[in-house]
Amino acid sequence: MRRFRKLLFYLFILFTILVTGCSNELSNEEQNIEVRERSDYDPNKYRNLKEISNNEQVRQVRDILNDAKWEEKIVNMTRLADYRFTFHFKNPDIEAKPVIYELWISPDLDTVEVIRGQREYTQISEQNSEILYETLTGNKLSELEGRMGMGQNYEEALEHVYFFNRASDLEPEISSEDAKNEWIDRLKDLREQGIYLGSVF
Repeated sequence: MRRFRKLLFYLFILFTILVTGCSNELSNEEQNIEVRERSDYDPNKYRNLKEISNNEQVRQVRDILNDAKWEEKIVNMTRLADYRFTFHFKNPDIEAKPVIYELWISPDLDTVEVIRGQREYTQISEQNSEILYETLTGNKLSELEGRMGMGQNYEEALEHVYFFNRASDLEPEISSEDAKNEWIDRLKDLREQGIYLGSVF
């Protein structure tokens, strides 16, 4: 009986070494990252954005994700992810089901949140969010606010909107102040959904 237990112990050690070795070999294999973004025309669909094949950039993204503090929980977001990305081995002989990473830009436009495989959630630090976002999209997160229109200062933006409080034969049904407050509230709701007001000029 003792000899049998010893045999099982050695088999377990051998199995652990083999699994660890295979895992290390796979982790050293070169990978690409396929990035997709939410469509401007249909927010329920995604379109191909880019493929990252630079080994240094792939390693940088992997390191940021590995260093993040992941929580095992299901998070219900208010909108679909702004971006999705997956890792793929460059070696076609390696078959592995890719894990889908979903990325959201935070309402304050300074950090990103990521869900891995639907059951793991993390909020990336501000510094790493900037690096991760730029690597995946080619754009700077710190410049996103400016492109989204007046830094989301809605009261300032309203100064650039012409407001007509009556038509030729209709009495106004709402005051200028009430219209302003309602306009700001609606824009804030849209922002929570990932829809931003921007300038066309």
